[in-house]
Amino acid sequence: NTGDRNTGDWNTGDRNTGVFCTEEPKLIMFNKETDMSFEEWRNTRAYDLLRMIPKNRWVWFSDMTDAEKKKYPSAETCNGYLKEIPRKEASKEWWNNLGKFDKQEIFNLPNFDLKIFNEIMKLKITKKEYDEVMK
Repeated sequence: NTGDRNTGDWNTGDRNTGVFCTEEPKLIMFNKETDMSFEEWRNTRAYDLLRMIPKNRWVWFSDMTDAEKKKYPSAETCNGYLKEIPRKEASKEWWNNLGKFDKQEIFNLPNFDLKIFNEIMKLKITKKEYDEVMK
């Protein structure tokens, strides 16, 4: 392979998973092919919004539980530690802080599928909420 981020064989195009490919494939979203390239996806507002999902949070030493202090003894020196946020909690916090316009950006992704989105993001967005946002 001479392209970038290839997992197939003898490819010169970027982001290929096949064999002997010279062109960048179209992106698959929600299990269906789109007319969008990976680069085009990376330039969307939806991509920027999804990158805002918190992955961790600083916990100050004074706010740590005794169990956390025992598990992270260096936290006393650092005055805390970086706590990983589980996807379910992080996604919920992120989603609840998005405005209507930003939620529409997500819902307007090509091939958007509410069931798949909820499954992957560990959310419970209802069809009713979807309809309200899309009004």
